[in-house]
Amino acid sequence: MTIARQIADIVFFCSNFHLNFTEASRQYLPPIVMVNEFIYQFNLPTVHIDNLVASFNVTNHLHYKLGHRCIICILGI
Repeated sequence: MTIARQIADIVFFCSNFHLNFTEASRQYLPPIVMVNEFIYQFNLPTVHIDNLVASFNVTNHLHYKLGHRCIICILGI
């Protein structure tokens, strides 16, 4: 519990992990938000991202604003 009190917030970007807490123990954890995932049994707040628009914006910024010509995208499965 000491470590949990030193963390302001938790943001999860993937679902390849196992959350092991109960609703009763959740009161001792910092606020948790999921990104692009929803785990129904925990009823956590979720933020969804439009990946197509985000990819376009990143590429546009790197190429037209910063002048980069070689852009690589590495994805994890």
